[in-house]
Amino acid sequence: MTACVAALQIADGFLQYFGHKDFVTDYASLQFALYMTCFVCVLGGGFFLATAIFVEDDRKAASLAAHGIKLINFF
Repeated sequence: MTACVAALQIADGFLQYFGHKDFVTDYASLQFALYMTCFVCVLGGGFFLATAIFVEDDRKAASLAAHGIKLINFF
């Protein structure tokens, strides 16, 4: 529901920028706004995946340190 509201607000912003002229402008602004929300979701998913990978690596390092094993980090 919030994605639809965000898409409509983005579409209204595009309409104010380009000017409300006809049906084609309305359609293009709604289409572009819907594509932008999908792009933001995919981008957020990518950042979530990257964070999960780093958390997993940090968990392994903490587990090894707790057992007294030194971890050599080259980067």
